[in-house]
Amino acid sequence: MATVTVVIVSYNTRELTLRCLHSVRAAAGVTEVVVLDNASGDGSADAIDDTFPEVEVIRSANNVGFGRAVNEAARGRTTDFLLLLNPDASLTAGDVTEFLAVAAANPSNGLYGCQIRDAEGHLDPTTARPLPALGSSFCYGTGLSTVGRGRRWFDPDAMAEWDRSSRRTVGMLSGAALLVQRSVWESLGGFDDRYFVYGEDADLCLRARAAGFEPLYSPTPVITHIEGASSTSTNQQLLLLRGKATYFQLHWTGARRAFALGCLQSGVLVRRLVAALRPSEDGAADWKSVWAARAQWRQGFDDAFWATRPEPSFRRRPASPPSST
Repeated sequence: MATVTVVIVSYNTRELTLRCLHSVRAAAGVTEVVVLDNASGDGSADAIDDTFPEVEVIRSANNVGFGRAVNEAARGRTTDFLLLLNPDASLTAGDVTEFLAVAAANPSNGLYGCQIRDAEGHLDPTTARPLPALGSSFCYGTGLSTVGRGRRWFDPDAMAEWDRSSRRTVGMLSGAALLVQRSVWESLGGFDDRYFVYGEDADLCLRARAAGFEPLYSPTPVITHIEGASSTSTNQQLLLLRGKATYFQLHWTGARRAFALGCLQSGVLVRRLVAALRPSEDGAADWKSVWAARAQWRQGFDDAFWATRPEPSFRRRPASPPSST
């Protein structure tokens, strides 16, 4: 049977990470588990040490971001597959073996995603979608993707004509629950660590497709993503926009890049104007602040962003061998 390493990055998600690890412990087909803790201030790493001796824990001295953390956690692995899993996700007993069965039946695809639902059972369609395109940029920039959410012509990223009940190749898969052949991961160099968080999964899938691999979505397994998929807070929106801008900066050129960046800016302006006309919901982004910060997020995760971060430093606690008693 194929071997798999579960890779989790935690950052101030102590209880969610522990819940996730309990579900991983109960799942069949897992060879090893590694958690990189991104300098959490809530005792996450200590709690994992105390509760899960079989888990390898890597402690980062500072928050290096998601992409760099996954790359570090995946470094030196020898298993056949890596299963990237968000700390706010939860597995059932058969999820990993189902995932591996999909990969075994479709070995040439290299990257595999699955159906993800929230705690109430609602489908998250954003985990399998097209790569960024001019049409979707236009819809965001004009506000159509919000007004016509889920409609084919207004919100093309939603792929509304497809209910996610069938297996198919897609432009990109979310890193929230992503199974990757380790050999493919290594041939691609993992995530591009110029991304701090958001956008690195689209970037990986773009490079995978260029190398001849087609990311494959399967309706099974069905994984629960406890916290849900939306990124609504102000800080999350700023990071999301930086991630999108980084993707455009790295992969698009000339008028195409300028158009996409302009659509990001106009989309934020539309939402800022709408927000001024109605009270904001709890936890929603402060679009006035997001708009005010446009000079920063338009640059993406550039050298100036990374210059404020200290050099990465990691300390490892290897997994304990199984008890003989």
